[in-house]
Amino acid sequence: MSLRSEVRGDRGVARLEVDELDRVITLALTRPDCPIVLLSGDAEGAAELAVETNVLRWRERRLPGGRPIFNRKTGRDEPGFEFEVEIRYSLTIRARGVEKPLFEKENRSTAKIGTMDILGFDPRREARQRAMRWIVDRVRDQACDQAKAALRGRARATEPVH
Repeated sequence: MSLRSEVRGDRGVARLEVDELDRVITLALTRPDCPIVLLSGDAEGAAELAVETNVLRWRERRLPGGRPIFNRKTGRDEPGFEFEVEIRYSLTIRARGVEKPLFEKENRSTAKIGTMDILGFDPRREARQRAMRWIVDRVRDQACDQAKAALRGRARATEPVH
């Protein structure tokens, strides 16, 4: 089953975040148990399925909390913090030649990670990765389900399991 994946960002969503999510989704769609062949470039027009992910909002916040962080300069602990990442997105899966989408859903992924007593631990990076991983799992599972259903001859919409 040939597939075209596209990740777009609404106004206000940084291109860097959209590109990072696109890269992670592309890697996830190439797993061996999924009957998908990703097409790119000129071949994208021949794809049997199109997976469109639209990032509606990407918000990152630094909040109080987490474990205290030792400051080597002062020799004292500084208050810790938590980093929260919220990504709102919509997922649409279309079949070539079919006007109505096979699957369409808007959802949100949130991850909150606090500082830890681990040298070099970056709560912002970890929160971003967890939020994206949640989205990638949903996109991959739904795309694989639709591809398998289409191969069986009956593409259908299914709700992802939360």
